[in-house]
Amino acid sequence: MKEQLRILRKNSQPRPTLLSLARELGVSTCTVSNILNNRTGSTYSAGTMQRVKALAQLRGFIPNVHGRNLRLGKSMTIGVVLPAGMPVFTGALVELFELELSRHGYDTIVTHTTPKTERRTVEKIVASQVDGVLLLPQYKPDYLHELDLPSSLPIVIFERPTGDSRFPAVLTDNRCAARDLGRSVPEVGSICVLSQSSEDFAVEEREEGIRGGFGNKIQRIVTPKKYQAARDFILQNGLLVEGSVLVCLDYTSTIGVLWACRQLKLEIGHHIRLACFADLSDCELWEPTLCRVEHHLSNLTAEALRLLLQKLKFPSAVQPSEIRVPANIIWGNTFADMLQNQR
Repeated sequence: MKEQLRILRKNSQPRPTLLSLARELGVSTCTVSNILNNRTGSTYSAGTMQRVKALAQLRGFIPNVHGRNLRLGKSMTIGVVLPAGMPVFTGALVELFELELSRHGYDTIVTHTTPKTERRTVEKIVASQVDGVLLLPQYKPDYLHELDLPSSLPIVIFERPTGDSRFPAVLTDNRCAARDLGRSVPEVGSICVLSQSSEDFAVEEREEGIRGGFGNKIQRIVTPKKYQAARDFILQNGLLVEGSVLVCLDYTSTIGVLWACRQLKLEIGHHIRLACFADLSDCELWEPTLCRVEHHLSNLTAEALRLLLQKLKFPSAVQPSEIRVPANIIWGNTFADMLQNQR
């Protein structure tokens, strides 16, 4: 066994290094390092660069990423903190974040959290020496002002305003989308507006926009926080009758209305007019033609990453406290005949 190990060690090739490549090529280690790290400028000839890259590929040279990051004083890693319980929405975000950050040479650490553990999770992510943080908090993250954060660490908030340029936020323009939705619908009777909470920031903005679009002729109703409880509440209070016009400001109330309509055999778009603010694709499983307002995920992600990368590159530059991104209104055909009559 020992003899086999001795022969294996004798015949094995040592791992190529910058020094071994430089000696074989007859150039300095700085030349090899600069060329392989694309720090060339106009210093080296095309022939030299081609020789260095060809030999590195031939010898199977693998850069020491950790050593490079240690020299640069960076981890080249971004922490992404997302709420648990929203797999479709956060899954799409993670995919977009990882794809775009990898193009800029960054790895990602993704973690999911609850309202009770969010602060501690952020502290752990910061302690892991990440270069920046993308945070989608459950509620307004006031605790950030209490944490001992490095002044140079950029943190960009998703979908929650902070009012602080140290923690800039990228937000969906809920108010504008709701107002546009209301203005696009012709004159009708009372509008029933539902949500599971009236205290959530996004819900407040949506309600404000709805009032701006529909006027004050709305009936505001707060539903329970569970899907089945929301359905039962809607049925017990007789909110669904033929000809009703409803706007659901969150996902839970939307599912409650759709479930109740199924039970009463009321057809969306024919017996009931329904528009909702629902970001999850399984709404389409309930009602493929549902009129809904959705986050423009690609634009939100692009703005958040642009802001983060800008703060990484120019740490002392003044940044806005928030950036608003327009939402998507997907009309489907639930309002189709109303819009057709309006025209």
